[in-house]
Amino acid sequence: MQLAAIGILKKTLFIQQEGAGAMYHEKIMNLYQKSINRGLIDDANFASQKANPSCGDEISFTGLRDDDMVIQMKYEGSGCIISQAAASLLCDLARGKTIAQIKKITSDDLLAELRLILGPNRMQCIQLPVQVLQDALNAE
Repeated sequence: MQLAAIGILKKTLFIQQEGAGAMYHEKIMNLYQKSINRGLIDDANFASQKANPSCGDEISFTGLRDDDMVIQMKYEGSGCIISQAAASLLCDLARGKTIAQIKKITSDDLLAELRLILGPNRMQCIQLPVQVLQDALNAE
């Protein structure tokens, strides 16, 4: 498999499969800049917030669940493009799923969806949203 460097985010190189084209880079930018998932849910019945003090990324999720299914979920946060895009993507992936299905979502699933290969330091960026959501769902 050939790999091609396609961009630099906050001085960290990210890599993507060659031939995947700019579509995946555009997907990350759209999730980051034009996210319909950004915001708060006022009448949320689950929520969680966490920050990574080593890099400054912050994510919070608020959501509505009905019994065992997530009906709606939004995020707020600040930090790098990867953490914010991953939080938005996680909202999309969780909506309409059962709690059991959501608990199976891993940072590897987000990496695959975004077509990213990250080094150990940047893995924290994609792991933070997953940890925050797991905390929210386990906080009952």
